[in-house]
Amino acid sequence: MSAVTLEQLMAVMIDMQKEIGLLRKDMNREIGSLREEMHQEVGSLRTEMGSLREEMHQEIGTLRNEMHQEVSSLRTEMGSLREEMHQEIGSLREEMAAQYEELHRKIDITMEEVASIREEMVTKAWWEEERHNDFRREVRSKFRLLSDRSITQEASIEEAHARIDRLIEEQASS
Repeated sequence: MSAVTLEQLMAVMIDMQKEIGLLRKDMNREIGSLREEMHQEVGSLRTEMGSLREEMHQEIGTLRNEMHQEVSSLRTEMGSLREEMHQEIGSLREEMAAQYEELHRKIDITMEEVASIREEMVTKAWWEEERHNDFRREVRSKFRLLSDRSITQEASIEEAHARIDRLIEEQASS
């Protein structure tokens, strides 16, 4: 087993930092795309609500024009038209309320997905950092063992490495 050099350790640390940076970029990109999708959904639903509102205004305007044109005949039918109008407005309100609830449901789902993805990305980054810290602790332990005089006085490098490995195994098992 060969000794780990400082350059190798630095290269591993740089690779780990690059990996963490890539994970963060991926997480930000994913959150950004989800945010953009959510804004698009909200925008399309607002457009739909606006068209429904416009249709409702047009229908009410049409009814008013008819009432002005046929005042005498419509006075007798006014009660029934009001009833129909209230029912139509009620159904439109129910539709709008249903669409509003659907919008909020989609927003809640999207927010849960964003939170889940974010939590997943944070957890991955945390585990990567933990592995990195474990590696750093192991390297520091090996350097401490190498600096120990009893190890450096061994007859050969191979014996020193074998002793270091035994000490690391003993530390790991305890």
